[in-house]
Amino acid sequence: MKTNKKTFLTLLMATLILWTMCVSVYASDTGTGISPRLDNCHDASMVFSVLDPGVAHFAVDYNGNAATFTQAKLTVTFQKKFLGLFWRKVDIGTTNNEWVGYCTDLRGSFYDTVTMDGTGTYRANFTLEIYGTSGTTDVIEKTIECKYN
Repeated sequence: MKTNKKTFLTLLMATLILWTMCVSVYASDTGTGISPRLDNCHDASMVFSVLDPGVAHFAVDYNGNAATFTQAKLTVTFQKKFLGLFWRKVDIGTTNNEWVGYCTDLRGSFYDTVTMDGTGTYRANFTLEIYGTSGTTDVIEKTIECKYN
């Protein structure tokens, strides 16, 4: 009788182990890729386009966390593709050819236009830093490419 119980329990455990190894784990994909853990900011969106002759438009919107947000800093650099492979910084007439802005609004935005030098493929490299009272800084980086003919 003891052998039958041991055999039954062994088969039951083996079946459970095999069943758990065959069960798939599903994860939901929101289509936005990996979402970072942010302390001082809920979300941010960035837009870049070259629509007018020689003028690029960019905008950044963010929603800060009311419990910790203190300030947002945006740094944008612009590059133009040359020789089909390489990227070169575009001279926008600022220090280090970087556009830098600060905002202390909890739900803030940045918008500006910069002069570009003709047709080609451009890209904007955004670095949004959200500072908070906790001592941590949320850094959100994004690169957007745009072709202007």
